[in-house]
Amino acid sequence: PKLIIPLVLWSIVYTAADKFLFHQIKDYHFTVLLQQFYRGPIVFHFWFLYMMIGIYLCYPVIHVFLSAAKESHILYFLALWFIVNCLLSLVEMIFEMPIGIDLNFYIGYTGYFVLGYYLGNTSFNKKYDTACSYLLGGCLCLSVLMILLLYIFKAKHTVDIIESDFTPELPFTVIALYLVVKFGVSSAANHPYLKKIITHISRESYGIYIIHVLLMRMLAQTFLFTNILNQAPLAITIPAMEIGRAHV
Repeated sequence: PKLIIPLVLWSIVYTAADKFLFHQIKDYHFTVLLQQFYRGPIVFHFWFLYMMIGIYLCYPVIHVFLSAAKESHILYFLALWFIVNCLLSLVEMIFEMPIGIDLNFYIGYTGYFVLGYYLGNTSFNKKYDTACSYLLGGCLCLSVLMILLLYIFKAKHTVDIIESDFTPELPFTVIALYLVVKFGVSSAANHPYLKKIITHISRESYGIYIIHVLLMRMLAQTFLFTNILNQAPLAITIPAMEIGRAHV
């Protein structure tokens, strides 16, 4: 219910906004909208809800594996998932050369789910806090450099690579970001006021994620916001885009 009901209701809200507020839909055909809802998200960031529904449908099987697996089994799965999704898929995009071996079992966001389970159930010494901060900064810098080089050399499939959630540095960015936040939250736990703020943000983050694109579209219609976006240099927009991609 926490996924399906908000997905249905907010898809209706976004459709109504596109029709009556932004005037992006001229012909309002209910059957066409149903087909679009079936095929994929009505609004782009709802891909996350579709993905999570798929993960939860697979969860009973994943849970059996995680409950019975040793640490070495989980690491083996994550290593193979990284190779298939972050290396071989990049080779396929750049050189248009898919591998002939059927590795579909390791394709998709299941690896991030398993990675989250592994990070959440593994104890890490706080001495790694500084190392994780450096890793996070390094991965973000690498991502920004990669985007700039793709644009400079006008590489094929540049947009597909940038929009991909499986570029080689991204899992390491996610790991570093998770551990930095984890160590930071554990430190903030000693401060009741900070703990209250973090708890409140965590509780509201799902709703914020669902509604933020609607608010961005409304702001985009204002002159000030549009002017800022048009004049923002790549040095600001590209890092911001990459940090947002890692966060999501």
